[in-house]
Amino acid sequence: MNNNMQKVCSALVVLLLAFSVSSCSNTGNTGGEANSSALSMSSKDGVDDWAQEILKDGEITDEELAYAKQKENECYSKYNSSIEYDEYGYETTHTNGSPDDLQKAMSECGKSTGGIVSTYYMKKTNPNNEDIYQLQAKCVVKKGLAPEGFLVEDLMNMYKNHSFAWDTSSKEWEKCQKDPQDLLNK
Repeated sequence: MNNNMQKVCSALVVLLLAFSVSSCSNTGNTGGEANSSALSMSSKDGVDDWAQEILKDGEITDEELAYAKQKENECYSKYNSSIEYDEYGYETTHTNGSPDDLQKAMSECGKSTGGIVSTYYMKKTNPNNEDIYQLQAKCVVKKGLAPEGFLVEDLMNMYKNHSFAWDTSSKEWEKCQKDPQDLLNK
C-alpha cells in the first residue's frame, strides 16, 4: 500500500472513530458532558479491558494517552506494521508486511484501544464540541487565508468542489483543519 493510500486509510479511521464518538453524544449536552457521554458509549464491544478502564471516568490524562499509544503500537507490531501520530493526533500508518496486514492492524488495534488517542485530541482541540466547520471558517479568516465576511457556507462549497482559495499544503491551513482554536499550544 503506498504512502498516500496509508494516509487516506488513516484519515478514514480517524473520521470513523470521530463519527462514532460524536454520534454517541447527546445533543442536549454541551462540551465536556457530550464528550464524556461519547467516551462512555465508545467503551463497548471489542474494546480491551485496559482501554475501558481509561474511558470509564470520561477523562483521558497525558499518562493514559501515552499508555494507549504504546499499546496501540504493540498491537500494530503484531501485524508487521506501525502507527505514528502528529502533534494534532492524526495518525500515519506504515507496514513492513502486506496491505492485508495493515488493514487488519487498523481494524483490530483501533477497535481494541477504543479510540482513546483520537478522542483525547478531539477533546483538546474542541472541548465544547462546537461545529468544526464553523471553527475552521473563523480560523481561515483569522489566519489571513480568507477575507473578512468569509462564511462556513463558503468553506463547505470549497470542500464540496475540492477547490480552495488558498494553498492547502500551508501550515496555516493544516492548523485550521486540525486545531482551529489553537488550543494545543496553550
